[in-house]
Amino acid sequence: MTNLRYGWTTGACAAASAKAAFCALTRGKFCDPVDISLPRGRKATFTLERKALEENHAFASVIKDAGDDPDVTHGAEIWARVRLEGDAGQIIFRAGEGVGTVRRPGLPLPVGEPAINPAPRKIISDNLLLVSQGSELPGLVIEIGVTHGEAIAKKTWNARLGIEGGLSILGTTGLVVPYSCSAWIHSIHRGIDVIAASGAAHAGAATGSMSEKLLWKVYGLEPWLVLDMGNFVGGMIRYLRKKPLANLTIAGGLGKMAKLAQGASDLHSQRSTLNLEDMARRLVRLGLDPKRKQDVLEARSALEIVQTYPNLSKPLCNGLAQDAIKTIRKRLNDRAPEIEGLIAERQGKRLNDRAPEIEGLIAERQGKRLNDRAPEIEGLIAERQGKRLNDRDPEIEGLIAERQGKQLNDRAPKIEVLIADRQGNLLARAAENNFSNAASKTIDRTNPIT
Repeated sequence: MTNLRYGWTTGACAAASAKAAFCALTRGKFCDPVDISLPRGRKATFTLERKALEENHAFASVIKDAGDDPDVTHGAEIWARVRLEGDAGQIIFRAGEGVGTVRRPGLPLPVGEPAINPAPRKIISDNLLLVSQGSELPGLVIEIGVTHGEAIAKKTWNARLGIEGGLSILGTTGLVVPYSCSAWIHSIHRGIDVIAASGAAHAGAATGSMSEKLLWKVYGLEPWLVLDMGNFVGGMIRYLRKKPLANLTIAGGLGKMAKLAQGASDLHSQRSTLNLEDMARRLVRLGLDPKRKQDVLEARSALEIVQTYPNLSKPLCNGLAQDAIKTIRKRLNDRAPEIEGLIAERQGKRLNDRAPEIEGLIAERQGKRLNDRAPEIEGLIAERQGKRLNDRDPEIEGLIAERQGKQLNDRAPKIEVLIADRQGNLLARAAENNFSNAASKTIDRTNPIT
């Protein structure tokens, strides 16, 4: 896709509406069209949809243009009501109709605050300062709303994240990049934040509705404990390096999990494809007559393959689940040094236990630098007079391990993979040996919201 139009975030739209209203309050006239400055030196211009000036407040709105991105908020009316109130220099943000309120810890905003993220708040205040030409702003109450925002929010993650009553006002740069799916990835990150803040011992991630159904069948996980990762397993894993969870079960359909097993991190059909040569090799290793290889290469899907060779489907799916674990662990940079493939049927019967060797184990070597040949580990670990180095360095993700055979980096998430069929039933399961599926029993099923 080329020559696609960029668009503007809800944060940029809110800034435009707030600036136009503030212009009317302080100058007696709306800025229309209204120009705003965005981070990284960008500019944007908006035409006002509605405007009204009263004695001590002003109202303005714009229509969000998401460009060519399939954004659920495209075409939404984003409005601001700005009121002169309070001490000079003080800005109070309030959620108007259609903007949600934070009700669960873990998000960038405290519980009880309107879901207007920190970056949009700064974009708004910076643009008001431009109107005041650098002079201190008067005390202001800025109410941001989205027409029909509560209905639109039902198409988003907000309810799972603990945001009630409407949409979030988002956008770090103010710019929507077409098909970057940044809002989706942002929601995955915030979901991880919420789960981490809750202290939950077990969470899930699903590629779609059937794999989410499987997570419910197997563990009964509440919706807020399940990340709707879609195709973005890579984006989720990258964030887990910064914000690890204790135990994470990743569930997906056969086709997507097969691509993950083959090393793909973006599971979208336009950005990764099923490697049929690999599938054929796997089946031959499992006993398929090599003369049948061409039939595999002509298959239209992974599901067709398992349906064609039902006697080999079980070990094939088990192997895919194991290799999906390996892909995930590799992308987590081997931060947990012990991995075991545990393959199980729905009834819990073990089919195979095997612990592959792990690169990058750290050992003491007479006070010398440890592991300086393992590029996967960020930061060099050294011994100095028997003390550990870098164990307080915030740049190092994960704990620097004890000696004497103890596990390293035990903050890394312990991973399990489930493969679902099209009805949400279990086809295969693989887990690292230190994964605790008993952790789900400790979850508060009431799903409390503060």
